[in-house]
Amino acid sequence: AIAAMPAGQPAMVVEPDDASKAPSDRPAGQPTPSDPAPARQARRRSLADGDPVPQAANGASGRKTDAQAGAGDSGRAAIRTRLRGETTTQVFGVAGTGVKFVYLFDRSDSMHGPPLTAVKQQLIASIDSLRSVNQFFIFFFNHQVSAWDGGGGRVSFATDENKRAAARFVRGISATGGTYRWDALRRALALHPDVIFFLTDTDNQMPEEEVSLAVERAVRAGIIIQCIEFGRGPGGRLDNFLQRLARDTGGQYVYVDTTGLER
Repeated sequence: AIAAMPAGQPAMVVEPDDASKAPSDRPAGQPTPSDPAPARQARRRSLADGDPVPQAANGASGRKTDAQAGAGDSGRAAIRTRLRGETTTQVFGVAGTGVKFVYLFDRSDSMHGPPLTAVKQQLIASIDSLRSVNQFFIFFFNHQVSAWDGGGGRVSFATDENKRAAARFVRGISATGGTYRWDALRRALALHPDVIFFLTDTDNQMPEEEVSLAVERAVRAGIIIQCIEFGRGPGGRLDNFLQRLARDTGGQYVYVDTTGLER
């Protein structure tokens, strides 16, 4: 969470030195008619006793309500987020906020048909939502890794040209082969993004040592792994590797019943 900047301290008013004033016949210690000291002291006593703050001419007290203060904090936080180039984007309802994003998606045989079609639609929509100051990289994996980097061998900026090129790459992906996740996940972590969107099924589990190593590297680099599990039928496996990757890196997990994508 981004904290709001504290309000500035009120300016100090320096009163004239009485010694510089012309002498008068008024008894010592008696204030002149223009001396505001008694009024200030009376106001301080009033506030100390819990009396209400004097109303402004328009009826406002000058104090912000909780709702007003919250709205102000939220607005300032949103401005600072945009100044840093952070954007929030989502895949299958899982939202991630950052500057640099990596998409890591399964393209094995199990993704054939409507599942892969839905993946492509979600991925292209997510990339389209990025701002030009954001960067992104795409990995599709089966037993091998197919990557899109914009041709520069590094994470590309989300320019209109790169978005169109990435969409062409995504549309050309087909589902085939087996599932080997570690090489693609290792390469995604090495790019040090803010967020990794990791989509796969859990028909075969990732080895525990690979999951532990991925968590260790992600936590050390401050990377959030947002996990989307594809499966047939309701629910997912209890406490599977995707749930652990999301939980241990501060991400989210969602299960998608692919039979609903076939309708």
